[in-house]
Amino acid sequence: MIEEVRVEIGIPASTENIYPQKVVEVRPLVYPEVPVAAVRAAVTEKEFIMAMKIIKLSQKFDRKDELYAMTEHVKAVCDLYICANNYDSEVLSSYVKRVCKSRALDGRDAIKAAAKRVKALEMNGGARGWFERSGQTSFLARSRSIIEFIKEVEKIIEKISL
Repeated sequence: MIEEVRVEIGIPASTENIYPQKVVEVRPLVYPEVPVAAVRAAVTEKEFIMAMKIIKLSQKFDRKDELYAMTEHVKAVCDLYICANNYDSEVLSSYVKRVCKSRALDGRDAIKAAAKRVKALEMNGGARGWFERSGQTSFLARSRSIIEFIKEVEKIIEKISL
């Protein structure tokens, strides 16, 4: 039984080391049923991915782009929820600070905006409907409500200290 699987693979435009990463051994999802060897891969640190998702939640959008943005925000909430176990809140805080600095953002304002956006998703019937029916999130919606995801993400954001 697979409960949650969401993987993103990005291929950088340059070979320059942009994101903090660790080299880890990755086993295919079919292992051990199919005897496939593990590979070593450079994987972006979880806390950095979380920081990027929080910054995404803080971004401002035009009214016309809000529907598109809402789906991206729901996916960011799902990703943050899935990362909520076993993360280092101090490392997350340092990455949020680093990303804000690189984008000339006020960190405290970004955190407040992200918290406000997450709270707004809780009241957004369109977000709830998309979460329950989207091919990207409907599997998650079978076991938990969007409110559970939002509450966990609110806890993550509250722990960020800048």
